[in-house]
Amino acid sequence: MSRDYYSARTGKIPKNGFDIDKLRQLIIVLFNNYWDNDYFQEYFGYECVDQGHVPGRFGSYSAIESRIFLCLHKNLWPFDNSLSTCNEDEIFDIIEFLYDHVSSPRKEKGYFHSYNQCGWHFNDLDTDFTQALAQYEFRINVNHILPNYAGGFEITKEGEIISIADKGFESLLETPVPFKNKDLNSRLEHAIQLFRSGHSTIEQRLDALKNLADILENLRKEASSVLTSKDENDLFQILNQFGIRHNDLNQKFDYDKPIFYSWMFYYYLAAIHACQRLINRAGK
Repeated sequence: MSRDYYSARTGKIPKNGFDIDKLRQLIIVLFNNYWDNDYFQEYFGYECVDQGHVPGRFGSYSAIESRIFLCLHKNLWPFDNSLSTCNEDEIFDIIEFLYDHVSSPRKEKGYFHSYNQCGWHFNDLDTDFTQALAQYEFRINVNHILPNYAGGFEITKEGEIISIADKGFESLLETPVPFKNKDLNSRLEHAIQLFRSGHSTIEQRLDALKNLADILENLRKEASSVLTSKDENDLFQILNQFGIRHNDLNQKFDYDKPIFYSWMFYYYLAAIHACQRLINRAGK
């Protein structure tokens, strides 16, 4: 799964490649593969023909069920059963939970219990597992699945599922803005996360746009000294035309919000990049 093959490269696979039934099937296969290879043994423990259930960090079966309920607020354990009927939100919750608790066993630390092919056992929870590599591998595998479901999603290195970037805008989202004010950086990250979080609602996207508009307005005073008055008017007039921050009779409200919000999101983000770089270049 290291590259795209012909149909994917030539755009002949539909953007909404498969439905939720196929998503369930693929995540179940992925989960079972990691489970069978002991990648969840650290937290969930293992079954031994001699000892029965040997607990991991979560403890007994009932403790595992309670932990998952407290984290996900639903009875979703065992995952291999619930995944067959989960809705989209529940599937995404499980994927994020698994990302937080996957770890690769260090074979040199464990031992293979050969009786009845019982399997590999790892008993020192502090030394027998490595999480960073396992999360990296898990993320790669999940991100071979999610981009082909319902318009496209991905899981970030922080373990959060977000909508995938529109094609051609990936670098705009990933390139940091060289803010001098660190507070603006955290506000920008929050706005991007809010706009891209899963199936973000229209209200969430509007809040994200308001945050971007506030950041852009915050840069306006310094940017005005490095822009011509015409450029400044062209750059900032969109802030007040589409009813994002203020409401008055001269603003536009009758437009297709899902489409225009996406356009405005990338417009504001690009404008923030441009303004801050012009300011920095002028030494302001």
